[in-house]
Amino acid sequence: MEQGFAYSCNNVFATLGERLSARSIELTAARLGLGRKIGWHEEKFMGGKDLWQFDHEEKGDVFHNSNSVDGGVLAQTAIGQRDVLVSPLQAANMIVTLLHQGRVTSPRLVSEIRFRDGSLLTQMPEHRVPTSAGQVSPRTSSLLLSWMKEVVESGTGRSLRQADWHLAGKSGTAQVAKSDKNYNHQWFIGYGPTEKPKYAVSVLVQYRPEGSENQATALFRHTMDLLAAYRPEQI
Repeated sequence: MEQGFAYSCNNVFATLGERLSARSIELTAARLGLGRKIGWHEEKFMGGKDLWQFDHEEKGDVFHNSNSVDGGVLAQTAIGQRDVLVSPLQAANMIVTLLHQGRVTSPRLVSEIRFRDGSLLTQMPEHRVPTSAGQVSPRTSSLLLSWMKEVVESGTGRSLRQADWHLAGKSGTAQVAKSDKNYNHQWFIGYGPTEKPKYAVSVLVQYRPEGSENQATALFRHTMDLLAAYRPEQI
């Protein structure tokens, strides 16, 4: 499993998907904050209307209809194809969830608002977003984080070994069609520095020609290098 994860081997996860049920896949996705909106939300904020800090966030999906799923659908879903929809925000927050040992929280753009004189107007506290499905265990979180280190050490993210920080993450490729031509959506999500994680980053590069180099990995490294330069004491 670790080797399949490190090298993004579709056969490993397609085979695993066929052994699972649609329900178990949906439950695990929910435990990681997928398949729903996770951006910070407060009902009747400051006595007024509902406030969504990410007001155009899409909720994503795992199965359009989990009642009509066969082995082929399970296999394609397990490698991120078919009906699977995940936003970059959800992907980054999934990394944060693992770093918090399975605790799903709502990402925020703003944590507080102050008047010009510095006095506090209002706070926007951290929100947990649990579900009836519960959460993944700290053991599972730690295992996945360690596999992300292996991606950089020996797998598809080897180019990140030259980054300014020690990094960990996961590459991904989704096949899409546009104007009768086939393209790939390229992903890289991860965290750093691995010794004391401070940042989670998600990169999506859309409609790249099939077989082209993963630009998402390069952009992930560039982003992390900029953060390392901004906070050199973290190296």
